[in-house]
This record gives sequence, C-alpha cells and structure tokens, in this order.
Amino acid sequence: MPPKPSHQVTGLDHNDAICIDWSKCVGCQLCTTKCTFDVLEKGKPKSPPQVHATRPNPEQQNTDLTRILLKDTDCVGCGHCTSVCNFGALKPLDPFDAIMEAKKNGKKLVAMIAPSTRLGVAECMGMPIGTTALAQLVLSLRKIGFDYVFDVDYGADKTTFDDHAEVMEMREKQTGPAITSCCPAWIELLEKDYPDLIPKTSTARSPIGCLAALIKRGWANDVKIDPENLYTVGIMPCVAKKVEAARPQIHQDYDASVTSVEVSNYFRAHLADEDKKFSEAREAEVEKTEEGLCDLPFRRISGGSNIFGKTGGVSETVFRVIAKNAGVPWNEVNITKEEMYKHASGSTMTKVIVDIKGTIINGIVCHGGFAIRKACDMVRSGELTSKNCDVIEMMACLGGCLGGAGQPKIPPAKKAEMDKRRVKLDDLDYKAEFKAATENTDMLEFVKSHFDAHGEHEHLHTYFEARYPQA
Repeated sequence: MPPKPSHQVTGLDHNDAICIDWSKCVGCQLCTTKCTFDVLEKGKPKSPPQVHATRPNPEQQNTDLTRILLKDTDCVGCGHCTSVCNFGALKPLDPFDAIMEAKKNGKKLVAMIAPSTRLGVAECMGMPIGTTALAQLVLSLRKIGFDYVFDVDYGADKTTFDDHAEVMEMREKQTGPAITSCCPAWIELLEKDYPDLIPKTSTARSPIGCLAALIKRGWANDVKIDPENLYTVGIMPCVAKKVEAARPQIHQDYDASVTSVEVSNYFRAHLADEDKKFSEAREAEVEKTEEGLCDLPFRRISGGSNIFGKTGGVSETVFRVIAKNAGVPWNEVNITKEEMYKHASGSTMTKVIVDIKGTIINGIVCHGGFAIRKACDMVRSGELTSKNCDVIEMMACLGGCLGGAGQPKIPPAKKAEMDKRRVKLDDLDYKAEFKAATENTDMLEFVKSHFDAHGEHEHLHTYFEARYPQA
C-alpha cells in the first residue's frame, strides 16, 4: 500500500499533456528534481511541491489547501515529472479511451510511429535496451484496431527540407541564427517566455505535423477517404507531443498522441498472450511480412530521418543537405564539437563547426531546459548572431527524443545504457539506402503532386504566437 498523504492539499489540475491529483501526492519531492522549467519547486517535508507562477495574478495560490494552477506557469508539458511519480499524483494524459471511441464511431485509425518509439516499445515489451521492434509494433497496432500505420521518418525528411531552406535564407540575409522548431516543449517555452525569438524560429512543421498533413490533405484523397473519417494518432517517445496535437495550428490534421509506455501498456492489456512476446527473433520474422511493414506510400526514408531521435540529429540532417548540395560526400565533411555549457542536471549546450570543403557552418545543439534558456539568453544579448551561428537545435529532453518522458525508465544505476538507444538510431542511419533528406525523391514528388506553393506553405508550415503580453 502507498503511504497515506499527511497534508490537506487537494484538487485536480491538468494541461494538454499531464494531470495532477494533489490528494495522491505524498510529498516525496522527486518531481522537483526533474523539472527544468521552474514549475515544481521543493516544498515542506511530506507536503506537495510548491508551484511557481510566472503569470501575474494567478487564479490560485500555494496554500495549505491549494496549489497554483499549471495554466499560470511555464510548464511546457515535457512530462519528466510524471516519470518519477510512483503514487499516481502526476500522470501523462492518456487518450486511448478517446481513440477507441473514435474507432467505435466509424473512424479509421491511423498510427504514425516516431524514430525513438520503435526502441522504446521494444524495451517496454521486454527486449534489451538498444534493440528495435518496429515490425512487431506495426503488427500489434493493426491487431488492436489501427487501420493504417505510417512512418514519421517520412515526415522528418520534409521537415529537414524546409529547415534547410530557412537556415540558408537567414544565413544569406544575416537575420539568424535560425532555430529549430520540431520539439513541442521548446515551442511552449518560446511562445511563453521568448516570443521575441519567433522570427528566428523555423516555420517548418515537425515531422509528425508534416506527415499528418500529407495523410489528411494528400493521401486521403488518393484512397478516396474523407479526412473527417480519419483519426490520426502519434505513437511517440514524447509527452509534450500531446500538447502539439492540441495546438490549433495542427489539430485538424493530428488528432491525438500516445507514448511508448502508454501503447505498450495497452498491448499488455489487450493483445493475446502469444502476441505480447516481443523478441529479436520474432522481429526478424515479422519484418519479412507485409503486416509488419509501415504502409505505403510513406515508407521510403533517408538515413538522416532516424537520427531526429537523438540530440544533434536534427541539425545534422540540415548539414547533410548543405553538403549534398555542395557536391561533398558526408564522409568528407570535417566536424568539430566543443562543449559550451553543462548544467548539473545534464543539460548541455555544444558548439558544432561543420567544414564543408572550406565552407564553414556553425551550429549550436542544446538539450535540456537549462541549455535552452542559456542559448535563448545568448541570442537576446547578442552573443549568438548570424556572424557566429547559423542554426540552433533545441530539444527539451536529455539526449533528445530517445530520452523522452514517454519512454521506459532506465534505472539510475544503468543510466549509461541510455547511449545504446543512440547507437541503434545511428545503426539504422548507417544501414539506410541514402543519407540526405533531399535524396528522398518519393517525398519530394508526393508533395509536388499534392500541393501547390500556397497549399504547401499553409499545410506543411506552421506559425507561432506570443501567449502573454511582454513587459
């Protein structure tokens, strides 16, 4: 039995990513060690954490009975607080009931699988860290009722294509550095605390945002399905993708998001016993079958799309396109890395200097909340400009998406094994037919045949808005 709370704080709270039941909190304060966005702060022993308001005049205060509401904070929905709560006080919002209700109402379910999810589900289902279970995941999704299963990596190639264009435009006009936009937790922080950096932030939709639009606004017409009868679900390593799915700029294409852990829990509850037995041997068998493959037409992907799942991968895919356009093989590009900042939490900021036969591209790679804020403050202060930086990659989770809060937990004693996830993504990249996003002619031709210039800009790009008046 869990310990009984000894405080009087009660009430439920939620945003689009997480929910809190204060009556279940035992005051262990573990969640405060994971919050890198100044939301949850240590409180009195055996009492719930204090909640830090960043909005003026919050609706509630921290009292003996209440806590400040999430809507009045800088919570970005990263969900790492939920990953250490063992008593059910903090949880990601699980949309499976709504998903299956959509199925019951006659909608066709469409799954979209992220790069890191194929590793996370493998671990959740008992396979070793650093293995992949894409084929078994695809098959299992079909068995629980999904009608179509597509690969988010295809959308990643479109994101890279557009990120590259914006990086090069800002480099030429000296209006950068360009800032990546595929991490939804970072976008929450951008709109809340750094709206002055919106003009520097790439308007490229995230990989899942691109894929969802390609599905509902392109493919649906090809197969003569009314987009209103499709229900698109991200199978993601990330809790904050739930926030992205709720954004008004994208919700019409992207209906819901579940995590690696959530989909694995659903498998354990609903699959037949023999189907729950994931293994490397079974993966080798299933990937030879059509049922174990992601559906066409979104199957052909670049190697670079796999490394979207690790820190540094998004910017590297842009560098690869620059090198490809310059006619320089990627293995002849000289890359130098220099750590600029490291917080005790592990949040790191690294400078990446890419020498493409004498053309120098400067990048900054940030993962973790402290490094993100550090980079933003350096742009604001003028320390980072177009003169010394072309692109900044932002990822809220340590290690990138592979370390998302929707992934299975790795015990502290085995934290070094997290790197096995990165190694596997690199292996998938290495084995790919081609490396650069612009080599994905299937993707380029699909976009060209389904969208005119206006439609492409409207549906495959996004926009950002300041949430609050700035001082």
